[in-house]
Amino acid sequence: VERREKAAHTDAMHALERKRSKLAEIESKVNALEQEARKVGADLDAGDDEEQAEREEEEEEEEEVTAGEVEAELVGLRKRKEVDSARFEGRSVEEMEMEYVQMERKRRKMEKVEAQHAQLAERMGSGWTARKRSWVRMRKALRLETNNYFAHFLGKRRHVGRLVFDDAEEELEIAVRMASHEVRGGGLHETRDLRALSGGEKSFVTLSFMLALGESMCIPFRVMDEFDVFMDEANRRAAYDTIVKTANEAVHRQFIFITPHSLPNIRASPLVNIQRLLPPDRN
Repeated sequence: VERREKAAHTDAMHALERKRSKLAEIESKVNALEQEARKVGADLDAGDDEEQAEREEEEEEEEEVTAGEVEAELVGLRKRKEVDSARFEGRSVEEMEMEYVQMERKRRKMEKVEAQHAQLAERMGSGWTARKRSWVRMRKALRLETNNYFAHFLGKRRHVGRLVFDDAEEELEIAVRMASHEVRGGGLHETRDLRALSGGEKSFVTLSFMLALGESMCIPFRVMDEFDVFMDEANRRAAYDTIVKTANEAVHRQFIFITPHSLPNIRASPLVNIQRLLPPDRN
C-alpha cells in the first residue's frame, strides 16, 4: 500500500510539472504576442501621425489658396463698387436699392390710381352715353310737343304751320300756310319767309310760336310787351282770346301782357286782373 501511494504521489508531481511547463510556454507565447501587438500599434501610430501631418499641410495650402482667392475677389468687388458709385452719381448699392423699393411702391400706387381712374372714366362714359340717349329722346319729345302746340294755336285762326328743326346747321325754320293764302285746287300756299306775311299775320304767327315754346318749356312766368301792335282788329281779337284761354287753363302759371290798345272783349275775373294806366299829363 505504501508503495502504491508513493507511486501515485510521484505521478501527481510529474503531472503538475507538465502543467507548469505548459503554462510557462503559454505565458511566453502571450508575452510574444503582446510585444508584437505593441510593435504593430507603434507602427500604426507613426502612420497616423504622418497622415495627419500630410492632411494638415494640405489644409494649410488650401487655406492659403482660398484666402488669396477671397482677397482677389474683395479687390474686384471694391473696384466694381467704385465704378458703380461713379456711374450712379456717388450713390451706393444700398441707397439705390432703397430708392428702387420706394419707386416700386409709387409705381404700384400709381397703377392702382390709374385703374381707379379707368373705372371712373368707364362709368362716366357709360353715364354720358345714357344721358345722351335720354337727351335725344327728350329733344324729340320737345320737338313734337312744340310742333303740336304751334299747330294748335295757329288753328285758332284756321292757319296751319309746323316747325322745321335743322340739327346740323342749328337752325329753326317756321313753315306756315295762312288761311287767306289759297291756291288753285283749294289748297293753301306754304311759306317759310315770314316777311311775305302781313304785319297782323306775322304777329299772330310769332305769338303762336311764343305760346307753344312756353308750353313745352313749362316756364312759370311769361311776359309779352306790345305783342299786338302790328295786328289788325281780327287778329288782335283772336290773339286776346287765345292768350286768355291759355292763361285760364294754366292756373299754375302767371302771364303778364302789356299793350297800348284797349281791351274791348276782355273782362276782369278772379283769374284775370286788368291794370289800366292813365294817359300821361302833357301839361
